[in-house]
Amino acid sequence: MTSSSSPTETDPQLAGAQAVVRAFWSRVDALGADPKRSLDELTSVARGQTLETWRELLTQRRRQAHRQVGRTSIVSSEASRSGGKVTVDTCIDVSKTSLVDEDGKSVVAVNRAPRVRYTSVVERGTNGKYYVVQDTAVETC
Repeated sequence: MTSSSSPTETDPQLAGAQAVVRAFWSRVDALGADPKRSLDELTSVARGQTLETWRELLTQRRRQAHRQVGRTSIVSSEASRSGGKVTVDTCIDVSKTSLVDEDGKSVVAVNRAPRVRYTSVVERGTNGKYYVVQDTAVETC
């Protein structure tokens, strides 16, 4: 996974939020590529709506015998704080990823946008770790 990020490394909370978003996409890639891996691995990077949504999506892909090929790249990432919440806007590049069926044929729509901006809400757990608790695909980027 490649990434570039805004200079939030001076703020540990914003840097922690960006780091967990990077880890989240890496984990989604790994779980999408290997159907034998436990979806419980998501609990190390996600909670709430995000955990349930991605667990359901990955389960559906597995039932359909679809697996991911390739890795998501982070093009840009910017963290900010507002109203006590940390939000990370991330532009991901999925142009080098595909979902394939049992025969290795792509099931991705030919008109899929190569880049998508996600807005993620990140919270710090009582254990001190950061978790993505909400994520929304906002627009292309």
